[in-house]
Amino acid sequence: MIKLTMALALAIALFLSTGALAHKVNLFASESEGRVCAEGYTADGRPTKSSKIMVFKGGGEKILEGTTDEEGVFCFERPGVEALELKLEAGPGHLATFTLPERVASPEGEKAPPAPKIENKGDDGPSFIKIILGILIIAGLSGLYILFTKRGEGRDAS
Repeated sequence: MIKLTMALALAIALFLSTGALAHKVNLFASESEGRVCAEGYTADGRPTKSSKIMVFKGGGEKILEGTTDEEGVFCFERPGVEALELKLEAGPGHLATFTLPERVASPEGEKAPPAPKIENKGDDGPSFIKIILGILIIAGLSGLYILFTKRGEGRDAS
């Protein structure tokens, strides 16, 4: 019975530890006509509401700080043309970074081409491998339960 309890406790611990991956946060940013918009979201596609975003110059000097809105977006006017590093803090241990490359200067009067739009496709659900792995784990745990209960029945009869 102790072995069964230990096996079940280990299985529960393994299942609960995979939940830590669900807390990963992502940060993307794009620029259009001198305005930078940064978007933060969690691994399941939910926006990082009211999260702190910090903007740094290439040398590490913080030049701007703000908070994301209800949609996880924070926009600001780009200061200069040098590369920027954006950092998103969405709670303890939830940090994401994004580097916005240096803007290439264009000739006077000509607009710079807009930055490519990054789409958030969200989470497509578990992959086929994860589903099969989950089924195999459940089958294995069921097998362990049957094995230990059959052994226990044999000892009671002696």
